Amino acid sequence: MTQTMLAARTYVPGEAMRLERIAVPTPGPNDVVVRVRACGIVPNLGNVLKHWQGWFPELPLPPMPAIFGLDAVGEIAAVGAQVIGWAPGERVYCNPGLSCGSCRACRAGESLNCRAYTFRGYFGFGADSHRLFEAYPYGGLCEQLLAPASTLVRLPDNVSNEQAARFG
Repeated sequence: MTQTMLAARTYVPGEAMRLERIAVPTPGPNDVVVRVRACGIVPNLGNVLKHWQGWFPELPLPPMPAIFGLDAVGEIAAVGAQVIGWAPGERVYCNPGLSCGSCRACRAGESLNCRAYTFRGYFGFGADSHRLFEAYPYGGLCEQLLAPASTLVRLPDNVSNEQAARFG
């Protein structure tokens, strides 16, 4: 039986999100599943979504229905077979910045110049962002999200989940 979780999904930019049950993600070889405990929300997210296509039509939004939410924080629930150095139960911050990792810019340590650079749970910056939205469709407004292990930051005990969700 497939495990499910709650997620706040946007079907039409600018309209209310719908709280729905969807399948819990399964980690790929280099991914982790994080049980979300706190998540940042851009204060003007509704305004951005409502006007995005007019303001920045060249920059992609995730395919709808989408799960938004930046700067997710929680505990690792599952790790992929190739993940080294992370274990279930560890508290982590999930950096929303995603890049392909293999293009010339990424290999040069300039991931912000990646043609696929994307903020998970928000919007893309490049022509190839749709590929990262497909691979990592979950923003922080759900109970569990999928993240590349390379985007995690271990949290010290003296930082609360709520404080960490404001890192971005």
